[in-house]
Amino acid sequence: MTTQKLKDFFVVRAFDRFSIMGIEGTMEKSLEEFRQQYKGNVEFAPVKKEPERDFLAGVSLKPLVDTTIARSNKSASIFTVGLDYKKTKIILEEVAEASGLSPVRGDALVPSMDEMAYVEKALNMPTAEKIAKATGHEFSTIWELVRYANYLGYWGIPEMERIAKAEEKFGIHIFPKKLL
Repeated sequence: MTTQKLKDFFVVRAFDRFSIMGIEGTMEKSLEEFRQQYKGNVEFAPVKKEPERDFLAGVSLKPLVDTTIARSNKSASIFTVGLDYKKTKIILEEVAEASGLSPVRGDALVPSMDEMAYVEKALNMPTAEKIAKATGHEFSTIWELVRYANYLGYWGIPEMERIAKAEEKFGIHIFPKKLL
């Protein structure tokens, strides 16, 4: 019998400009415990607790990969979204391995990934394209800046401050200073 690797359990949705990847399984560690112990390439915000589940949002930069871990009881799912297929896959593998996830094969991730893809194609990509065109910056830089600003929201930072911090992080300005 061959030993299966985490990669064998990945669910992948690759599109023209971006990829969404996920894996599901059971996770013994709480998200707080995982966040405290994790020493990898993803910066995680504090754990967000909801009545039915907890989740953890994170980003890895250069190029940006957005990461989300959702956990309810011991069931967990991990998603990554990025423009760079290879890095999106590497980050998913790194986070899944560090979490101690025991993967299961199934299609439960597909509806969530389809929703994520819809939002990405219908909202995030067109918004980034419009801002890139209006400002003369590269699409990928704008997409990453917007995703990073969204991530900062998990730290409780107000929207205009998030945009200013993201602009500073990426070294570009997309809004006049008087608006921020």
